[in-house]
Amino acid sequence: MVRTTFCSPLMRIMVAVILTLALVHSALAADQEKVLYTFPGGSNIWPSGSLVLDASGNLFGTTYSGEVFELVPSSGTWTFNLLYDFGTGGEDNTWGLTLDAGGNLYGTAAQDGSSGNGVVFELTPSHSGQWTKKALRNFKSTNGGDAPYGSVIFDKAGNLYGTAIVGTKATGVVFRLTPTSRGQWKESTAHAFGSGDSAFGPNPGLVFDAVGNLYGTTHSGGPYKSGTVFELSPSGGKWTQSVLYSFTGGADGG
Repeated sequence: MVRTTFCSPLMRIMVAVILTLALVHSALAADQEKVLYTFPGGSNIWPSGSLVLDASGNLFGTTYSGEVFELVPSSGTWTFNLLYDFGTGGEDNTWGLTLDAGGNLYGTAAQDGSSGNGVVFELTPSHSGQWTKKALRNFKSTNGGDAPYGSVIFDKAGNLYGTAIVGTKATGVVFRLTPTSRGQWKESTAHAFGSGDSAFGPNPGLVFDAVGNLYGTTHSGGPYKSGTVFELSPSGGKWTQSVLYSFTGGADGG
């Protein structure tokens, strides 16, 4: 005997409603905010930039006032550890970090360095828990960019890329740091932003695609003077800029 399963229209509606409510409940649960750590004020204030997560589940970040910190989870709570303080006595504009496979941290400080025009730094941990700072590049007013701002990223060859808000044309640059055989880093300008209707004033944060193109945003430029999304494409050692989108300053923001 063949048994036929029949589902009435009302039953189908009830199943659909139950599934919808389950999905809504799941979405609401996923959107609940949980404060992991509250900064107490004082010297460690104004967390800035994005966080990075290591393989052990620890979070690393920076503050606008020049500290690099770690948050360590344990039994539902997070412990704050100050890893490094640039100690300039002012706002040093550290803004996000990059973590390599060896556990070293990389970032920028816009007002640090031998000339006070910014530095790209590396922080290396020791077995004793101390972190040692190494300046990979001190920016000077005579080179391609000043005031490096935001996190840096690696390409597949081990070069570092980032943005500086002051450049040879005073409208910002994308810089590249290339490691040398002597353990030093050589700086070059991947792209210097122009003025007028083109993109200029690069914001912190760059991203590579699978074939090596760079993407980022600018806070100025474009026909509406409201900022852009740009792409830099490499070819023969040079980079070509394309503006992918120009913000209007209207409903799309600016």
